[in-house]
Amino acid sequence: MESDLAAAQGNYAGLKEEQLKSENAWGAADEAEKKAREDLERELSSSRSISDDVDCLKKALRENEDTILQSRKLIEDLHVEKTELACLCKRIERANTDLVGENTTLEEKICGELFYFLAFIFLLWCLFSID
Repeated sequence: MESDLAAAQGNYAGLKEEQLKSENAWGAADEAEKKAREDLERELSSSRSISDDVDCLKKALRENEDTILQSRKLIEDLHVEKTELACLCKRIERANTDLVGENTTLEEKICGELFYFLAFIFLLWCLFSID
């Protein structure tokens, strides 16, 4: 019976030791789980932050693309306006050339008429100054 008691005490001590090992293992597992959850939460937070950054960058890219499209449209409009202004300048130059030609003709006509008028005055002066 003593041997049975000693065997039972040995078994009890072994079970107690196994229980302590099991409790230590459970504690270590709980700590590992807690650390894993904390790591997972940090990774999720980082992932959300990166996702927000990506969304902001996508929005900025869309805005930049819209700005580029508007700039291209403005450049095209300015090119059209520049072409229209160039045509208008050519028409103004032609009209100016025509006016210069008309002015020259008027000047010649006025000079011619002035010459005849002065010649007439000179003739009258000569006629009346013979006395």
